[in-house]
Amino acid sequence: MFIPFDLGVIPLAVGPLQALLAVLPAILVGIGTAIVALFKPSTFVLLFKTLWRMKVTVVLVVALGWGAWQGAKVIFPGTAADAAAAEAGESDWPLFRGNEQRTGAVAGTASPASGGLNWRATNGVSAFSSPVVLGNRVFIVQAEFGFFKNESHLAAYDADSGAPIWRIRPPGMEATFSSISIQDDIMAVGEGLHETKEARLFVYRYRGDEEPELLWTYQSEGHMESTPHIHEDRIYIGTSYNGWYCFELEPDEEGEPIIVWNTGGEDYVDSVTSPVVADGKFYGTQGIQGQAVVCLDADTGEELWRVETPAPVFTSVTLVNGMAVAGYGHGNFVFSAEEVRQARPERLEAQGRSQEYIEEHVAQMKVEGGILAIDIETGEVLWDETVPRTIVSPIAATEDRLIAGNRDGVVRSFSFEGDLLAEWNSGNMIVTAPAVTEEFAYVLADGGFLYALDLDTLAPVWSFTVGEPGIYASSPTVARGQVYFGTPQSPLISVGEPLAEEIQYLWDGPLGIVNRGNRFADGALGGRGAFRWNHLAGDEAPAPRMGPIASSETMNLVPVAEGPEAGLIAFDTAARPEEKWRYQASGKILVSPAIRGERAFLLEDSEEEGKLLLQLSLEDGSVKDTLKIEEGASGFFRLGQRELWVEREPGVLSALSYDGEALWNSETGVLAGPPIPLRDHVLAHTEDSALVVLDRHSGEVIWQRALETEIVSEPLQLGNRIFVGTTKGLVALRLGSGEKIWGVGDSFGGDSILSLGNFLYFVDSHGMLRQVDRRSGEVEQEWEGANPQVSPFGTRDRVFFVEDNFLQQLNPRTGEVTPWMNIGWLGEILSPFVVRGENLYFSTDQRGLIRASRR
Repeated sequence: MFIPFDLGVIPLAVGPLQALLAVLPAILVGIGTAIVALFKPSTFVLLFKTLWRMKVTVVLVVALGWGAWQGAKVIFPGTAADAAAAEAGESDWPLFRGNEQRTGAVAGTASPASGGLNWRATNGVSAFSSPVVLGNRVFIVQAEFGFFKNESHLAAYDADSGAPIWRIRPPGMEATFSSISIQDDIMAVGEGLHETKEARLFVYRYRGDEEPELLWTYQSEGHMESTPHIHEDRIYIGTSYNGWYCFELEPDEEGEPIIVWNTGGEDYVDSVTSPVVADGKFYGTQGIQGQAVVCLDADTGEELWRVETPAPVFTSVTLVNGMAVAGYGHGNFVFSAEEVRQARPERLEAQGRSQEYIEEHVAQMKVEGGILAIDIETGEVLWDETVPRTIVSPIAATEDRLIAGNRDGVVRSFSFEGDLLAEWNSGNMIVTAPAVTEEFAYVLADGGFLYALDLDTLAPVWSFTVGEPGIYASSPTVARGQVYFGTPQSPLISVGEPLAEEIQYLWDGPLGIVNRGNRFADGALGGRGAFRWNHLAGDEAPAPRMGPIASSETMNLVPVAEGPEAGLIAFDTAARPEEKWRYQASGKILVSPAIRGERAFLLEDSEEEGKLLLQLSLEDGSVKDTLKIEEGASGFFRLGQRELWVEREPGVLSALSYDGEALWNSETGVLAGPPIPLRDHVLAHTEDSALVVLDRHSGEVIWQRALETEIVSEPLQLGNRIFVGTTKGLVALRLGSGEKIWGVGDSFGGDSILSLGNFLYFVDSHGMLRQVDRRSGEVEQEWEGANPQVSPFGTRDRVFFVEDNFLQQLNPRTGEVTPWMNIGWLGEILSPFVVRGENLYFSTDQRGLIRASRR
């Protein structure tokens, strides 16, 4: 981490300090005179008489002051008085961000689903390091950094109340960027910011709620702002001048540290990032004078491979999916790449470099940054993706994507193949690492805001105002349903809370909540597919017409649209279909079912009673509740965690609680498909080809716009735009106003749009598969021969479409199209494809329900 002396309070103090020094002698004379006068007997007598004459006023002022202080403690909670008994953590926190994936979150923790201040520590000044959570204890390194003070304290707090547990200062320790690492009973932390000389590694015996006991220290040249990795019986850390170190955990008999190996600084200068060790290998990165990602033998320090980079690597390595991932660029925590490039010639001149060398060196310094993915076994560069500015903190990895903040203020998610999946612009520089859970990514931006972003779309879910704009270096940590972080103004803050009620399993409507923009987030179909089984196909008569399945964690629900078998059939998720129960309908099934918790929701057009929205037990298929849909209403519905939206009266969209209470009703017109809940809005489209955007909480119509052409696809919302397929092609509109941004094509095939990365995919009525830049509307690539009746769908890194007798897969990065599976012999496709893990489900007129999976 590059932190010059303008990081802390110095920029605010230099100007006033110069003025202060000019008048300091006069101030000291005045203070001395006042002190002498204060101790004269006549002064005490005069003070007492004055207070007695104003005794009523004094009492009122004291009372008001005491009341204001008590009120402030309620309105602005600080550190609570009491701490709960210590709880054991389920896992250690042995390296920066807690694990190899750099998630910054305790595994399995509840995701804070709303903001709000829980508590703020008051015993301390600021923090550049990131919090660590074990059980119900949170640890952080506090910094006091300025002209007159430069020191650090290690502190522990009750994670729920903020009550202080202990606070110590390692002997002479200066302010640091290094965070604490803890494994078993060993606690370690490095020392220093960029200008620190002769910094140390401090190793303590962790003793729970007792103050930790210092075991040993080791001093190096330069700084040790690297966060150590405690791995098995060793500690690994990087330094600015002496390269990488490996130490034994325990000291020798004299209490001195035992060095297992040290690379030295000649080839490993600027090794200041936080290392990671896994499977006998050590991974680290090098900054300005190193510019590399390196892999060493963890036992010997021998170099196994090195990848040179075009710019310094300030991020620590993230390990995921057989890759070492790191970001690079010439910018740093304080200065942009342009500022660094402007200052570089003077620095090179001081090193004695020739003018020719300086010009060539500076010419190669690009403003852009990048993300590098390297095969951990071979050191081969798998991909190198350019981003607009430098990434300076670790990239977080989930099960299927990478999340990165950037100096340009944009948070981006990438597939493991380097494809851009989503992005969101915070409007403020981001130099901290994101924390990720199963649902959200949490990002702290330099504008003084903490954001919770939807992990799939990166749309903001909630935000919290942290403080004034500045450089926020402490990365957020998520545990116990809270987000913890430090700031330049406060040593530790806790915000956020999980949902009060238990989150129900949700398959919210057609194709389910796992699908957004026809992309299945948990899909992993692999290179080639194979037929596994089919079911419900008649020997002589055609198979019944089926819709797309709905899937719970234990079973698949298959809707049969009409005929003697109309209804809902439940299968378990075993390799072969085993029927668990059937619901026999008396009429038609109109849309694919939905699931919430232990209930399935089904829209039936009964021959006797008309349209009914049914709630069925997932256990046995019995009817648990019924909602009558009035004649003329569509009955289209969508489920949410707390409410469902349904058109039960003609042209009126209603929001209902799950106990039947009407939350609001809004006139929209008869719906042409299920409504779409957004963060703060609900989006609907009507039979007269109008789009309607409503306030999610009140039902108030924000805008309603009839398009000039017929709507033929379900609308798709991404960021502040709405995309919809029409008989005249694909159209983009502004979410806030409905204003048209662009249109492309002259027709639209299928009934849905695929979103993957920055691109949208659709098939027109001529069989042309088009890849469209969702921002500009420009057609980037086209492929002929697609079936215009079947919409393309996607997994995290592939586009699938039907061409002649094959289900084809398209690699968006290369444009290469390869067959996934021959499906021509199965018959005419009757339902949309649904992907669940490695399985693909669909139905045809000859074979009924079909399951295919990767070979």
